[in-house]
Amino acid sequence: MEPGHLDPYGTQRAWKISRVWMSADDLMCQGFTPSQERLVMTFWAKAGSGARLAAGIERADGRSFEGGFHTFQLDDEWKQYKLVVNGVQPPNVYIIHLIPGGIPCVQGDVLLFAPQLSDVDADYLPTEDSGGLDDGAGSLFHRDVIFTRLKTAPPASSAAVPLGGSTGLGDPGAAAQLEVGSSELAGTILLTAGSAGAGASGTVSVPFPAPHGVAPIVLASLADGTSPWPSAARVKVSEATTSGFTLAWSSDAPLVATKAYRLSYLVVGR
Repeated sequence: MEPGHLDPYGTQRAWKISRVWMSADDLMCQGFTPSQERLVMTFWAKAGSGARLAAGIERADGRSFEGGFHTFQLDDEWKQYKLVVNGVQPPNVYIIHLIPGGIPCVQGDVLLFAPQLSDVDADYLPTEDSGGLDDGAGSLFHRDVIFTRLKTAPPASSAAVPLGGSTGLGDPGAAAQLEVGSSELAGTILLTAGSAGAGASGTVSVPFPAPHGVAPIVLASLADGTSPWPSAARVKVSEATTSGFTLAWSSDAPLVATKAYRLSYLVVGR
């Protein structure tokens, strides 16, 4: 890891970070506590002998990388890049990781300047709580910014969001569960009817791991499972609050015993 390289403002404050085989520099920035549920990472980067850079946001207690690692393909000129992660949970502390070579790894070095992690989507603006910034770059607004790579991601840890309660599935053997890859922001619920007593209507609730600032907008739709939904089936969002939402499904006939059906959802506001 070498400091003192030419940065996009014409001064020498950029870093060269390198990967040689399985050994790589990992540029970690000082942790801070966000005041809301979104984190915005920005950084300037430029290809060197390599052109790939992996970026991730980790909880400082080491429990998870929020949203996973994302690999950016760099250009031969300085450009600014952004990674947005939704659904983080204050008051946890978060830190930046920036690793050359990407995932999967490729050898080479890249140039890096002014990485920032903030809960406000603005250049070099302090967070609303506490943060660590590059004081030397904080007042430079004379260079136009054109984002060439923008990635967004829900937190990886939200894949384990538990369901609340469900009705209308009968008993025994009835189940309602989130399918793998689902989160509080988007996913699919698998409804399995019991061997007896399944109804022609019911509900299922999804709680948020942490309360949202405002009640979100939620969209829902039907998807077939091991059995297709009847042609007259429908689903609606019966309730959406800062703590979670409830989907209500109905049909012109009871669910078939032991068969599975799916509900898909998307949280587009919070």
